This record gives sequence, structure tokens and C-alpha cells, in this order.
Amino acid sequence: TLPQLPIEVWENVVNHPWDDQRALKRCGLVCRAWYPPRRFHLHRRITIWSAKGVKAYATVLKQTPELSKWAHDMTIRGNRLVAYLSALSTAAILLAPKLPRLEQLTI
Repeated sequence: TLPQLPIEVWENVVNHPWDDQRALKRCGLVCRAWYPPRRFHLHRRITIWSAKGVKAYATVLKQTPELSKWAHDMTIRGNRLVAYLSALSTAAILLAPKLPRLEQLTI
């Protein structure tokens, strides 16, 4: 059998790519124990580009309400003024009540 590594080593492996979405998604596929820290990093910062994105994220939160506790930083962006304003107003209506731990909103 292989020797067991200390949990701190595994935590460093999973936490290292905290800002790389692709790497974090792959970490979750390696081992079930890696899923919770990966989820924390993936859902801590959210960027939304459209009203459609806001609605999609609201659906995700409805299906998996525990994700709302991870969201601390949200950025709303838009390529066009109309789409941007639509995303902003939709986010305010749909997401604000579902993200009680949101600390920062960047517009």
C-alpha cells in the first residue's frame, strides 16, 4: 500500500490553484475529499455577464442552496449598456435575497 500523506499536503494541493477555474474543476474529479475545498474556491467569486447569466445562477442556487454560503464577491459586467443594466437589475431582484454572505459587489 502507498503511504498516506498528511491532510495539510492535500489541502495545499487543492488550495494552490484557487484562481484557476479549470484546475479547480479538475481537482474535484480527482477525489471526493477534494470536492468541498474546490467548491469553496469555485463559488467564492462570481462573475456574471448578462441577465441570462443571473437567471442561470439563480437556478443553480435554487437547486443547491448551500452554495449561497460560499459567495462572497460578485462582479456584474456587460458588453453593452442595455445588457449590463438588465443584468444589474435582474441580479438585484433575484440574487440579493439569496446571497446573505455577499461582502463585495463590483459593478
